[in-house]
Amino acid sequence: MPILILVSNQRLVNLEVIDLRHSKNLTEVPNLSGSLKIVKIDLWGCSSLVEVPSYFQHLDKLTHLDLGFCTSLKYLPEMPGNIKYLDLQESGIKELPESMWSNENISYLNTSHCKDLEKLPSNSCELKVSNVLGIEICTSFGSELHRDIHILSLVGFKRLVNLPTHICKLKHLKKLHLSCCSNLKNFPEI
Repeated sequence: MPILILVSNQRLVNLEVIDLRHSKNLTEVPNLSGSLKIVKIDLWGCSSLVEVPSYFQHLDKLTHLDLGFCTSLKYLPEMPGNIKYLDLQESGIKELPESMWSNENISYLNTSHCKDLEKLPSNSCELKVSNVLGIEICTSFGSELHRDIHILSLVGFKRLVNLPTHICKLKHLKKLHLSCCSNLKNFPEI
C-alpha cells in the first residue's frame, strides 16, 4: 500500500479525497489546511487519533467525514457548515460542537456505540438531521432531541428511564428502536 507523506510546507491544492482508514498508529491528521478542495476525509479505524484539527472548520467543501472507531478521539472542533455525513460510530467522543445541532445540511450523523458520549443538544438547540441519527448504546447520554429525524435508534441505552416528551414533535419519525433499554419505565403520550 502506498504511503502519502506530507511535508509541512507542501500544499496539495487539488486534493479532494483523503483516505487514511485503518491507520491504527496515526495520532494526528496531516496538515491539510492548504487543500481547500477536500470533500471527503476517511479516518475510520484510526484508533490512536486523539485530535481533529481546528482548521477543519475552514474546509468549506468538506461534506463527508468518517471518524468511526476512532476510540482515542474525545472532542471535535467546530465543523464546516457544508458537512453532510459525519460518522462517529464507536469513537471515544464525549460531546459534539453546538453548531452540529443547527446544521441544515447534515443528513447522516452516526454516534452509535459511543459509550463516552455525555451530551447531545441542549434544550435551546434544534437538531435538524433530516435522514439518519444513530445513538445506540450511548450509555452516558443525558439530553433531549428535536426535529426532522426519520430513524431514531436508542438500542442498548441503559441509562434511559424516560423518553423526552419532545419525541412527539418528531413529525417525520418513521422508526423508533428501543430494544435493550432495560431501565425504560415511561413512554410519553403520542
